[in-house]
Amino acid sequence: DLLAQASDLRETRGLDGRGQTVAVIDSGVAWDHLALGGGYGPGYRVVGGWDFAEDDANPYDDGPAGYHGTHVSGLLAGQMAGFEGVAPGADLVALRVLDDSGAGQLRWIESALAWVHQNQDAFDAPITTVNLSIGTALSDANRLEAISMLEDELQLLRQDNILVFAASGNLF
Repeated sequence: DLLAQASDLRETRGLDGRGQTVAVIDSGVAWDHLALGGGYGPGYRVVGGWDFAEDDANPYDDGPAGYHGTHVSGLLAGQMAGFEGVAPGADLVALRVLDDSGAGQLRWIESALAWVHQNQDAFDAPITTVNLSIGTALSDANRLEAISMLEDELQLLRQDNILVFAASGNLF
């Protein structure tokens, strides 16, 4: 499984995410969770972020339809007794693009991708990776609009050498 492979890489090659920051574009992150460092800002594991759904500096994952971003963050970089995520040494940036009901807007995702480009070197460890594991229902009518809306930001991140991992197939 993935966590076993990650553990093997940590043990055999010393790869644990240290010196890197991962931007999690999702429902926010419950940064006070012990596995995620228990706090928010410099000196904590969740070093910063933004809430695009509520347009404020607190990207906390608190909606009743939330916790997906917290779950993803734990798998990525969580660490506590008996559990280590894929890259437990990495810092996290929480970019909340889903509101309390779990709904989002493409413009929030577009703004979050632009934010990563603008803030890639704003933290002690640079943002090297983006996790975008949210889905949307695209149709022939809106697919081209969505692609054209996000392609500029994705191209900038590619030029910045920032890896973007996105979910595929959430809606089959």
